[in-house]
Parts: sequence; structure tokens; C-alpha cells
Amino acid sequence: MSNDYNKMAFEKKVKDALQAVERVLEVERKPRLAAEVDHSYGDKYALANTVTNTAIITLMNCLDKLGLNADILTAIDKTNATTLRFEASAQCKFIKDVVVDVPVDTTHVEGEVSKSTGIFGNTTKTKVFKAVKHVKEYHYDLETNWSISIYSGTSIKEKKILKSRASNMILITQVQKPPVKITELEEVSLTWLLGQITTETLATQFQIDVEDSKTITPRRNEAIEKALEFAGIDSTAGVQHGKLHAFLTCIDTFFESLRSAILSNHNPAVPSPDPVFTAMRQNFDFYDYSIFNPILPLMEDDNQSATAVEERDSCKVLSKEDMTKLTNEHARSLEEALENIAKSAPSDQSPNAFACSERMLMLLSFDMLELMSNYSKSFSYIESMMESQLIAAIGKRL
Repeated sequence: MSNDYNKMAFEKKVKDALQAVERVLEVERKPRLAAEVDHSYGDKYALANTVTNTAIITLMNCLDKLGLNADILTAIDKTNATTLRFEASAQCKFIKDVVVDVPVDTTHVEGEVSKSTGIFGNTTKTKVFKAVKHVKEYHYDLETNWSISIYSGTSIKEKKILKSRASNMILITQVQKPPVKITELEEVSLTWLLGQITTETLATQFQIDVEDSKTITPRRNEAIEKALEFAGIDSTAGVQHGKLHAFLTCIDTFFESLRSAILSNHNPAVPSPDPVFTAMRQNFDFYDYSIFNPILPLMEDDNQSATAVEERDSCKVLSKEDMTKLTNEHARSLEEALENIAKSAPSDQSPNAFACSERMLMLLSFDMLELMSNYSKSFSYIESMMESQLIAAIGKRL
């Protein structure tokens, strides 16, 4: 069981999502957490299959938004391993130094008396001297490049670019030192994921082999082990390079580090409003976009829907039709979030290193991390449910 699994927190998260689930399904439907529904041991295997197939579909939804569409999928050489690659760099090139006069609060006043023979007598002329400080600025051109690409086997030179962007912006510092230098490179093999779908119809085909002698429980079996290995979300193993979690975390780390470096180092002697930096300082919380996460360990009593029961062959998990509706809701809410970013984020034509494409990429990365989190915790939930039922049956913890 994952060390970061909190049963109560996860159950609350699932129950909070049930309102959206009920809205997507028929009004009379009332799915619940699996532990709250009387079910057979075989239903647990069906639940493991359902959450895994749901994870596969939703990940493919996200990858489609990254540019991995049906045309590219059908063109992939299936005889070799398929690798998704993220590479990014941000570095500064010195342009010039400039001495800027910066006014300070100190002033000096001198009076000069001039004699006059007029009726008004002597007059006084006053001279006010304002002090300035000479500050040297160093101007740098920050060039940022990143790309998401895919390639087969070891043919990196023949990689297909899915998404990319290059930007240049001016950074001004008061220290003669390049303020930003960041490089990242991370890859993840998609071979397991693509092996779970049919290329022609993009339908999932994951199934635990319950007849395999190595299959011990719905969690302890070769099929699920490979799925969780692909995700690479085991907190006890540290960073697992080459796995999905490390790949997505790398994307997030690069852009967060870049944003922090830009905002902490840009320091002109005379600050003035700049729309580029104003937009970059705005905090954006991806949770605000409310993307629906359909990876939920749900079951349903038989009497909820006769049609659904017939489709499920008396199994308590939600039907394929139900899960299609839920994964479609994920796709809809994800598309809505991306459209909102397109409306509010700086244009890709701007010099901003955090324009529309970067924010969309970070949102997709965030969503996939959330999907994988629910997937991993769903299996922790299944294990916890089995342990609770075992303790209830024998009366003590072994």
C-alpha cells in the first residue's frame, strides 16, 4: 500500500466526486464507494479492470491534447518501443549594460540674495538640487525552448514533434551574472500504454488474467504490477526516471523553476508596469478549472438500474456504457479548461515565457498527475477494503 495513502481523505474525495457522477449518469442512479456495496470477490477484479481501463482512456485523452492524435498513433512502428520525450532549456545571453540615474529622496536647497533698488527691496532666488544615484543595469536576452516529441526504437533524430515553443524576453538585473540557466530532459516509454489499446478503434483491452498462477489478488498480479510500474508513482521508490510520474513532474519542475527564476531576478533600477511580468506574477491554481476525474472505485447495488445490471452481467461495477459517459465528461471538462486558458493566457506571439502553450502544457501535466494519483490510491483503497473484510471475518489483524 502506498505510503502517502490516506483512506479517509481519499474516501472524502471520491464522495465529493459522486455528485458529478450522478449528474452524468441517469437521475435514479446512485453509485457508491465499493466498500459500501455488498459484492463478491470477483467484483474486486472487475473493479481493478474498470479503474485501469478508465485510466488508460483518460491518459489517451490528455495525450491527444498534446498532439498524439489518431493519425500519429496509426503511423507508429509497433515493432519497436515508443518513447515520449520532453526537452527544455532556458538560458541568458548578455546584451548590454546601462547606467541609470535613479532619483533619491534627499534634496539640497540653496538661497541667493540679490540687492534691488526697487520699492520691494531685496529678492531671494532659491535653487533646489535633487540627488540621484547612478545604478548600473545588466540586460539579458532570455531564450526559452521546449518540445514534446515521440520516436520509435532508438531513432531520436527521426522524432516527431508534437508540441513546441520558443520565446525571447528581456531580463534586467543589477548583478553581472546570467540570471537563468535551466535544462531538462526526461523520457517515458509509452509501449505498455499503447499496448492496451486497439489502434484502429482506440478501444481499451486491459484484463487481469485470473487463471494465471501468479495472480494472487486484484492488486497482486502481473497485469496490475505492470500498470503501476508504467505510472511510476510509488513514493517509497523515489524518482523513477523513465516512468510517467517522473516525466510529468519534470515538466512541472521546469516551468515552475523558470517562473521563479525570472520573477526573483528581474530587477530594473526604475521599476515600471510591464504587462509581461504582470501576467507572470498572477497565480494560477489548476484545481480552479474543476476537471472531472473519473478514476473512482465505485460499485452499485443491483436494484439501481435493471438495464445496467443486465449489461454488467450481475457484476456490481459500473458498466462500459457508464464508464464511457464518465470518461467523456473528463474529456469535456478538460477541453473546457483548455479553452478558458486560451481566452485568458498571454498569446504565444508575446515574448512571455509563460504564454498560452506553456499553461496548457502545465494543465495537461497536472491533470495526468491527478489521474495517476487517483489510480494508485484506488488500488490502495481496494487493498484496504480487502484487509478490513479479512479482519472482520477472522476477528483480528494478522
